[in-house]
Amino acid sequence: MKKTAVLISVLFTFVFSEVAVFAYHAPVLYFGVSSEGGVGLGTEFSVEVKVNSDQPLNVYSLSVIYPADLIEFVSFNNAGSLLDLTRSQPKVFKDGRIQIEGGSLKSFSGEGGLLGRIVFRGIKPGEGNIVFENPRVYLANGKGTKITPNVRGQGIRIVEQGEVIGGQEPKIGADTLPPRIESLLFIDDPVVQTQKLLGFIVKDDGTGIKEVLLSYRRWFWWTKPIPTQNPAALPLGVWSAKLIVKDNTLNVNEAVIYDWGAFVKYTLFFLAVAVFVAVLVINRVIRRKRL
Repeated sequence: MKKTAVLISVLFTFVFSEVAVFAYHAPVLYFGVSSEGGVGLGTEFSVEVKVNSDQPLNVYSLSVIYPADLIEFVSFNNAGSLLDLTRSQPKVFKDGRIQIEGGSLKSFSGEGGLLGRIVFRGIKPGEGNIVFENPRVYLANGKGTKITPNVRGQGIRIVEQGEVIGGQEPKIGADTLPPRIESLLFIDDPVVQTQKLLGFIVKDDGTGIKEVLLSYRRWFWWTKPIPTQNPAALPLGVWSAKLIVKDNTLNVNEAVIYDWGAFVKYTLFFLAVAVFVAVLVINRVIRRKRL
């Protein structure tokens, strides 16, 4: 019950928290790398997104800007991340911007908190910088108080031959375990009364979550699975939802949740009405034939 309450609180912070506060010791967002050496052309490497804070945090929203003419995005690995909940998978834009949003059930304070590892590949020799844009973090104080953190950028140098910074990612096939779906629940929408929300917690300790898809039933057939955000908005009449989760090595896990109250109130009721009408029509046809 406590875990469910925290989940709901964090999900609503994604949407409703906009109150800022002055912080004497503001949290710091930075990129963790193991070497300052150049990255070899064509080499895949990872850059860790980290946070330091002396105040408890539980929600994070930021964009990472990278030199798209020098490096290209490969994948995002959230294995071991503080982010138990993500509003959506990191959004990657062609102009060299990655948007990351997420929250955690357990608040974090301290140094070296990992938000995720971004995997890049060097595509052109040269020098550039990876920086943060419009970062926001939120205090775990029950109010969703917003703080603008301090930031540190990271220089990147791509050379014809060089060393890997940030460490190599696990090879494809090394991760054989499917992702975990730790929580899946329907939530009443406090704002839009004509819909409800589906919240979830998914994790993968190997290569991280690559994609989360959602399919649902209002009647008796499943909709086509589509990428979803957390929480997902659904019509009140939805009585069954299926979450399909893939990690970066394409291991798959699925979970189904039911809302039997919605089934009885919407689907079963209209089915009963349809059967009743059909019986009346058939009965009338039979009477006419007898006459």
